[in-house]
Amino acid sequence: MAYFPAFLPLTNQKILVVGGGIVACRKVEKLLLFQPKMRIVTLEVHPELQKLIEDNDIEMDLKSFEITDLQDQFMVIVAVDDLALQQEIFQIAQDRHLFCNCVDSADYCNFLFPALVVRGDLCVGVNTAGKAPAVSSLVRQTIET
Repeated sequence: MAYFPAFLPLTNQKILVVGGGIVACRKVEKLLLFQPKMRIVTLEVHPELQKLIEDNDIEMDLKSFEITDLQDQFMVIVAVDDLALQQEIFQIAQDRHLFCNCVDSADYCNFLFPALVVRGDLCVGVNTAGKAPAVSSLVRQTIET
C-alpha cells in the first residue's frame, strides 16, 4: 500500500501516548517539536521519558490504558509490546476516526510516523510504508548532512 504524505498542524492538538519506554520517549521527543498537548498513559516510565515529561510539563498518568483515555484526542501513539492492546486501541481509534500509530505494527496504523528532519519551518518526512525503516533512517541521515 502506498501512503500519501500529509503534514498536519499539531500545535495544541491533543495527543495520547500509550507506553513509557524508550520507543515512546523517541516519539514524544519528535512530537514536542510541533507543540501538541500530550498526555502519557503508562505503568512504568523510562528515565529519559521522565526527564522530557518534567522539562516540558507533559501530563502523565501512571496507570493502565482505559477506553476513556481516548476521549477528545486527535491522535494516539501506541508504544507497547502488547499486540492485543495495540489491536484494541487501534480498533477503538478507527471507530472514533482518530489518527493512530502503533509503533512497529503497520497493521495497526492509519498513519505512519516518518523519519523526520526539522530545521525551523523546513520539515522533511521520509517513509517506506513501514517496510524498510532502516532505509528511511539512512535517507534522513543523508538529508541532515
